[in-house]
Amino acid sequence: LIFSSVQLLNKKIENNREFSYCDIQKYLNIINQNSYRILKLVNNISDDNNIDLGHSNYSPINANIIYFIEDICESIEPFVKSNNMDIVFDTDVEELIISFDMEKMERIILNLISNAVKFRRGSKGKIILSITHDDEFVNIKVNDNGIGISRDNIDKIFKKYVRLNDKRSIIKEGTGIGLSLVKSLVNLHDGKVCVDSEIGEWTEFNIKIPNKVST
Repeated sequence: LIFSSVQLLNKKIENNREFSYCDIQKYLNIINQNSYRILKLVNNISDDNNIDLGHSNYSPINANIIYFIEDICESIEPFVKSNNMDIVFDTDVEELIISFDMEKMERIILNLISNAVKFRRGSKGKIILSITHDDEFVNIKVNDNGIGISRDNIDKIFKKYVRLNDKRSIIKEGTGIGLSLVKSLVNLHDGKVCVDSEIGEWTEFNIKIPNKVST
């Protein structure tokens, strides 16, 4: 997609054809969007390999997990809406200071939201990201009303390079790294991640990380 956009722009330049602003914006948007996809892929592969080699650079700090994840939801809302979906953030408390690695937590949340967008249905979609907590754990749930995951796939979605591409999926792409990386990053937090789903109805990822601060 990047190469084809560049080639079309070059061809218009070579043929001395006039550009409209809409044409330029269209091709630049394609180049920009797919450049970010490549960057995300490279970052995921790099992080995954570093974890396998024991070079995770895990750097937790004490911070407000509620504000941090809410900010991620707000920043990604335009992307979600551009895919005919809404995202809702819900929490049982306004502030909760715990120990977590900001960069890695952001990667966890973004991968799960991207996964929900990828496996949306054609009709209006919805993502609900909710946070609850008790004395022991913080529970971060990402729920969507997408196409769901079959029971056969649930048993293997966290395996590396396993692709969930389904004939019902709107986006026909994937590397099978995202969910494997999510599990590895959650493990770095001494947490757990599980998934439940009803085929054709909904999917919910549930992340449990310790409710504690660093001393």
